[in-house]
Amino acid sequence: MFGRKETDAGYSPRSQRSWLAQRKLDQDRKRCEALIGYCDGKICELEKTKEAQLRHRIEGRGTEIFPLGMVLAELQQNKTERAAFEERKGHLQAEIEALASPNPQQTAERTDRQNHLAKVVAARLEKDRQVEGALNQLRQLLEQRADLSVKVVEAASAVELTVNGDALDEERFKLLANFLPAELAATSERWAKWFLGQEKTKSYVVVVPELVVAETLARAGSYGFGDEVQLTDAEATELLRDTCPIGRARHDLPWSFEPARIVPLEAFEALVREAADKGSTPQDLVSRRNMEREQELKEQYTVEYQEAVREHRKLMRAQGTLVGGDGQGD
Repeated sequence: MFGRKETDAGYSPRSQRSWLAQRKLDQDRKRCEALIGYCDGKICELEKTKEAQLRHRIEGRGTEIFPLGMVLAELQQNKTERAAFEERKGHLQAEIEALASPNPQQTAERTDRQNHLAKVVAARLEKDRQVEGALNQLRQLLEQRADLSVKVVEAASAVELTVNGDALDEERFKLLANFLPAELAATSERWAKWFLGQEKTKSYVVVVPELVVAETLARAGSYGFGDEVQLTDAEATELLRDTCPIGRARHDLPWSFEPARIVPLEAFEALVREAADKGSTPQDLVSRRNMEREQELKEQYTVEYQEAVREHRKLMRAQGTLVGGDGQGD
């Protein structure tokens, strides 16, 4: 597997908050590494300048271009900054490792809390079934009352009673019957299966730098490129984006192409093999394909838009509402 593999059974060993915190720490660590690299370059350059200045003095060539004292001060400053970045990097790495590898006590405590959460979810589901049962009883009572209301109307008519509006008190209970929700327990059961990780899912792989989906007991919901994720068909449909509609504006374009954020596991394995054959990386291959697809959709959109303009102009001309021209031609 290219990235992180999602657990096949049981509850998620880590929370979404933990993964997001680790990602933030890792970004900070990489920034420290970049700054350390920058300091190393400056130190190397200053060391060379220092050696040149020392030779300059020894050989007595006159005035120094860069005073040696200034060079030494800047060299010391860069070494101090590098040490600070190195220390910061060490602290960040320790925090990352603590999040990535919780100790046995933390793991046991999390498991106990997850089990407790599963129990209260199950208890609430049972209460939802009881609520639906009570609602069904209420519906029966309301139906019985409606039948009696019909008899009240018939009896009132038999004595030639004048009835105006809701004088026989029917509307309140009709409104109540109309507002009673349906399939409460069935909806609750579907949610509980999804939240507890009991719903049928398929394996997909993330092909964007970061993907965050709803967290459940079975998954943290935070992923990076190459990580495996278990999704229901409904969740996957939104993320696969087999069709790419016009989206929000980006830069100077009236639309933007938002690529798929996941691909099936088999498709990603083929992608990894293709990238290896081409001496590339899966990330670069996905990026190139997205750019090509974006350009293709842009050209397609432009053609369709121009065709729609032409059809609209024909319609306006037929209706006699087109005045002048817009330089677009027919």
